[in-house]
Amino acid sequence: MADKVKQTKSDTVEKVFEKHRFEALRARFLTNKMKVFVFAIFCGFVLIAAGFLLSPASKVKGFDIEGNYFLSDEEVLNISGISDQSRYLFLFDSLTEEHLKNNPLIEDAQVKVRNNGTVYIQITEKVIIGYRYKTYPELIFQDGTTMELTNQYAYLYAEVPLIVGFNDDIRDFAKAFEKVPQKRIASISEIHRHEYSYDPNGLEFVMKDGNRFFASFYSADVINQYNGVASALSEKSVCLYADENSRNVYKSLCPEEVEAMEQLEAENQENAEE
Repeated sequence: MADKVKQTKSDTVEKVFEKHRFEALRARFLTNKMKVFVFAIFCGFVLIAAGFLLSPASKVKGFDIEGNYFLSDEEVLNISGISDQSRYLFLFDSLTEEHLKNNPLIEDAQVKVRNNGTVYIQITEKVIIGYRYKTYPELIFQDGTTMELTNQYAYLYAEVPLIVGFNDDIRDFAKAFEKVPQKRIASISEIHRHEYSYDPNGLEFVMKDGNRFFASFYSADVINQYNGVASALSEKSVCLYADENSRNVYKSLCPEEVEAMEQLEAENQENAEE
């Protein structure tokens, strides 16, 4: 009888342990099942993301570039480091802006990667007054700074004026163009120092249309009115002058014509005295 009681107790204890083992295995299974489920979702996400990133759908869809005057769209993109092979999810606006601003011809830049995969780039180029020759050819900017004109930007020789006669006072020279936009400067072929009897620092602009325009440092911005006057001229190769007081443009004899007349008058006076 005692043996039966012991057997019964032993069976009961075993059943309790079995139940605990079952519950433990069941709990472990459910935990592992959740881990497997989460891992499967993660793997699926990684595969989908990898598939998207490797597909043409993740590449930049197009570009919208504004503000460039001398720099071509292709040059702007090369400077930015972006191409049609770039993955737009990996493009960062601020980083691209820094790339652009580090270029010596760019004053400011704004970049926006749009949700549709296109990239908007707005740049502000430094205004170039022209170039001069010193030890090497250099560009002169509207803010008075300079930059060596390298072969990379050799095409600017045909786009901006040649500056002659201003070697040291370049910052004062640059101030004269603070209110002259790039488009107007680009219509000038050469800028020379022109000495008046009352002003040794006058300016002579040789225009690309063959006319010449004369002004002082303080009236250089009157050249903004040049087109309105030049378009009404019937003759070519004429001389126009800026009136510093009225801020208007008027036509008059060219300096060499005035000099020739003065020479003729002096000769006539000499002959009359004889």
